[in-house]
Amino acid sequence: MRQGLIVMLVSLCAFVVGCWNLGSLEGKKPVPLATTQPQPDPFIYGTGERLLVFGAVGGNVLDVNRTTGPIVDYLGHHLNVRFRLAYFRRYPDIIDAMVKGKIDFAWLGPTTYLAIRTKVHCVPLAQILRDGVGYYEGVILARVDDGFTSVKELKGRRFAFIDRSSTSGYIYPSYYLKQQGIEKDSFFGSIEYAGGHSNALLRLLSGRYDAVCTERDILKRLAAKVDTTRLHVLTVTGRIPNGPIAAHPNVETDLRKKAKRILTSMVTDPEGNKLLTDLRASSNFSGFGPVSEAVYDEVRTILTSAGGEK
Repeated sequence: MRQGLIVMLVSLCAFVVGCWNLGSLEGKKPVPLATTQPQPDPFIYGTGERLLVFGAVGGNVLDVNRTTGPIVDYLGHHLNVRFRLAYFRRYPDIIDAMVKGKIDFAWLGPTTYLAIRTKVHCVPLAQILRDGVGYYEGVILARVDDGFTSVKELKGRRFAFIDRSSTSGYIYPSYYLKQQGIEKDSFFGSIEYAGGHSNALLRLLSGRYDAVCTERDILKRLAAKVDTTRLHVLTVTGRIPNGPIAAHPNVETDLRKKAKRILTSMVTDPEGNKLLTDLRASSNFSGFGPVSEAVYDEVRTILTSAGGEK
């Protein structure tokens, strides 16, 4: 039994290293990550001779593999290509990788997508849908037992954003606070950047923060792991369009069109629909819909307004 346990642990370590690594790809240099050095034997999805890179941001590599891996595998099989799943802990890292052409496709948030668009003309293929809709709510959360009922009561308290490139975790709440006449740097007692939505919620529950800005969906996603009933929404900072799956402009037009068709028709494909049903068991992800530049016009306006604070 001990020997079997050792084998399982070694397999798990190999799996994690594989997902984490970006390695070299058809002459491309490894994508730099702030947290690790490239390792051999990357974890590959899909089938075919051609090897491409698919980038995604997440709290940890196993969560990214669990939520994004099945989609990448499905897309790879139907495109007849293999994908190396590139995991990024920070939004600026995936922006840098896409701008430098080190990833070919990416699962992006709206602000991350717009940040890339200012430097390279990445192409949106399909919009992510959650619970059947193309938007989500940004919120500010606090603990119920602290008794806060409004943002105004947070003066002098410990507050956490997610990341300066996060839509619900920085851009929209910064704009909201500004509209409320709150100068965040002088209003809060301290400000930290949690680095991820799950991190922010867990640290709020532990007492490290008094309030955090995040997305409402995080309460659903972590409800099975922690007692989210201890938290409540102080305010909604905005209704935010979901981000897209996007392709680097170097990806040929025919492949982009095919990927777009595959993603937006998943729900009508028996195999794709089963995959979506399985994913809905542990998240509110429900597929992909059509997308256009106009979808992100409001985000672009708010981003411009909050730009002086970034």
